[in-house]
Amino acid sequence: MARDSYHTPGDGPQPSGSAAPMFALATAGALCGLDAGSFGPCLPALRAGLALDDRRAAWILSAYVLGAIYGAPWAARFGATRGASRTLTGALLLAAAGALVMATSQGLLGMCAGRALFGLGGGAVLPIATAAVTARVPVARRGRAIVTLSLAYGVAFLVASATASMLGALAWRAVYVALGAFALAAAGGVAVALGEARAVTTAARLDGAGVALWAVTVASLAVIVPRLRGGS
Repeated sequence: MARDSYHTPGDGPQPSGSAAPMFALATAGALCGLDAGSFGPCLPALRAGLALDDRRAAWILSAYVLGAIYGAPWAARFGATRGASRTLTGALLLAAAGALVMATSQGLLGMCAGRALFGLGGGAVLPIATAAVTARVPVARRGRAIVTLSLAYGVAFLVASATASMLGALAWRAVYVALGAFALAAAGGVAVALGEARAVTTAARLDGAGVALWAVTVASLAVIVPRLRGGS
């Protein structure tokens, strides 16, 4: 994919002078946990509300997977050329847009579009956040910082699972409105706390043919697998 990895100007990690950047990164990681924890409990009510059978509902999950896989190349590209702060902010904004599209969707097509958009942004959040930790946190504190990201994801997952289990059957659209609002707040926090890092001077070069082949392969699987599961 991308030949260049994330790095900051200078020879080593750039230490942070406050806890704000780490808090912003943990909040971004928590978004992924909130989404993962709420999707399952909301799915039965979502299916009933949109009148979807098992085979059609499987497309919603496939749409997210497609978005997440396509998000990896653009995250690597923009992370290397624009910096982790701008890339992570953009990923969170994409996730917010996807959540709001899901909240207002009236059918399968809109739901799949929103889920794919959320996957495009949300699937890139944890890799970018981890890369930002590696670039900004000194080696002595790096392990603790990465554990903080993992804990943010895990706690958010548990909270979302419990909350969505109670609310999903009654107001699954409200769950995705809240998820979109959280993503917007996380994007604002990242933009303010991480600041404007200088862009990397060497542009990352993508293997266009490899990305295209991978995209076609995954898209084909996304079409075939739901059909096999549906017995058609």
